[in-house]
Amino acid sequence: MPPGPVRRFFCVVRFDDSSRRVVVVVVVVVLPPAVVRVVFSSRLSRTDARYAPERFFGLKLESFLRAYPPADGLVVWGAGPIGKAWARGLADRGRAVRAFVEVDPRKIGQTIHGAPVVAVEAAGVYRRELHLAAVGLPDDRRRIREAAAGLGIERLVAVA
Repeated sequence: MPPGPVRRFFCVVRFDDSSRRVVVVVVVVVLPPAVVRVVFSSRLSRTDARYAPERFFGLKLESFLRAYPPADGLVVWGAGPIGKAWARGLADRGRAVRAFVEVDPRKIGQTIHGAPVVAVEAAGVYRRELHLAAVGLPDDRRRIREAAAGLGIERLVAVA
């Protein structure tokens, strides 16, 4: 939760018959941190198990498996917590990861969940597999798309 006040913006759009114009009213509500904690901590999406991060991840994983039936193999870009979670989830459902692609030199050369961790330059060896971009930052996903395209990798899906 942010330490300071939280701003919420609401936009109301209506058509004014008399002037025959669209009127847009923007309302800004500033909530003090104490109110925000009370309001957000009691919301169903914060308390019900159906909204737990694990449940959300499970739904994403099931959707992925329906959309992408078993292929030649899977390669996960990112050997951090997100990539490892995807590898575990896929393995639990019978889909093994062939390799992890990583930029951290401390991880390159390791084996994670039975799959080698390779440098970006070596990912071209896995050109036929389906590649998953399992990193949280949009800018990192953009860099992955660019690197994959440069290596001739055509099948890349952002899963994080």
